[in-house]
Amino acid sequence: MFKVKKKATGKIYTVFAVQKDKFECTEFLIYDDTWGWVWRSPLDYVPVEVENE
Repeated sequence: MFKVKKKATGKIYTVFAVQKDKFECTEFLIYDDTWGWVWRSPLDYVPVEVENE
């Protein structure tokens, strides 16, 4: 698992899984408070370094 930050909102998410979709594009599995478990494109996110949580 690793952390990413959504570019538009600055909200930080934990990425639980990474997969390729049917078009061979990479997707992240994150948990969103509004939508629950969702697959998202990494293009909308940037990696984040988190110090000992």
